[in-house]
Amino acid sequence: MYEVDGVVLSESAYANRVLPPREHPFEAGSMLIASAAIVFSIAAVLGAAASAFNITQLTSLVASPFKPGFLAIFLAIIGLATAGDRGRVQRFAMAFAASCWLVGGAIAVLADKPIF
Repeated sequence: MYEVDGVVLSESAYANRVLPPREHPFEAGSMLIASAAIVFSIAAVLGAAASAFNITQLTSLVASPFKPGFLAIFLAIIGLATAGDRGRVQRFAMAFAASCWLVGGAIAVLADKPIF
């Protein structure tokens, strides 16, 4: 038995008071979705750079920057919507997906390569 502020608490009540609130299972899933968005964002930039600089190994994997870029933004939105209160990684994934989509599109346009 623990006494806190004049109130006697059981061991489980004391532990619940001291520990941070538990995260819901869907918040862990939103972290996985956000990490998938980051991976597709990197694929968007690498695909644009590979097609611009004629790197044939990467060009065959990702032909255009917009398809994985749109998928990354969509996944980042879903991850951010299900994040709850703790959404630091999800917010980063959203900003990273949008910026990689923009950079990949700019590289493809400047290199006169297809964007879709």
